[in-house]
Amino acid sequence: MHLSEKTVLTTQLFFDDAVSDRVYSGSDPYRQHPGRDTRNPTDPFFSSTALMTTKAAADGWLAALTLGVP
Repeated sequence: MHLSEKTVLTTQLFFDDAVSDRVYSGSDPYRQHPGRDTRNPTDPFFSSTALMTTKAAADGWLAALTLGVP
């Protein structure tokens, strides 16, 4: 996102660790790479304000987050 001709905003969104655990344990290609090395409490960039609300869907996950950008 470009805030001006000189300023660019980059951000990160997060899934709850329980959702990530389910994805990594049950979905290819993720289950082929076990042993997550970063969880939300130890991620230096984690912010609860960037934690998405999720709901399991028939073929994956739905995620939502309200962002406010001044």
